[in-house]
Amino acid sequence: MDTSHVIYRPAREDIGRSDYWVEVWRGLPNVHFESSETRDGRRGLMYSIPSKRGEPSGDYIWVVPDTAKALEQDPSSLLRVICRKQPSGALYAWDVTNYEGTEEEAIARAKKVTEGWKKEAEQTLQKEQAAIFRRSARKDNL
Repeated sequence: MDTSHVIYRPAREDIGRSDYWVEVWRGLPNVHFESSETRDGRRGLMYSIPSKRGEPSGDYIWVVPDTAKALEQDPSSLLRVICRKQPSGALYAWDVTNYEGTEEEAIARAKKVTEGWKKEAEQTLQKEQAAIFRRSARKDNL
C-alpha cells in the first residue's frame, strides 16, 4: 500500500511491547473504500483485504462516519489513526478520525498517546513476570 499519505508513523522501538499506536495521516491511502453502515445506521468508510484460507489477514481501515463526511469536503484532512498490531504484519487501522489542529500538534499528541500505551504494556509485562516468579518461588518452597 502506498504510504505517501502518512505524515507520522512511530518507529517499532517507540511502540515497544504495546499492541497499539497512533499514526497521523493527511487524507486516505489511494485504495478503494466502500461505504459501510454502522449499528446506528450511519455511514462510514471501510477498506478491507479479506484473508484467504490459510493465509494471514489482510489490511483493514475503518473511517468513522463524521470523518467520512469531512473527507468528502476536504480529501486532504488531517487524520488521527489508531492502529493495532496484527500477527501477519498487516495494517489494522480501526479508528480513523479528524484531527483539529496543526500537524505538529497531531504528531506530538500521537507520540504522547503511543508512549503511554508502550509504558502500560511494559508495566503489565513486569507484573506478569513478577507473578510468575512468585508462583515459581512458592513451588520451590513446597
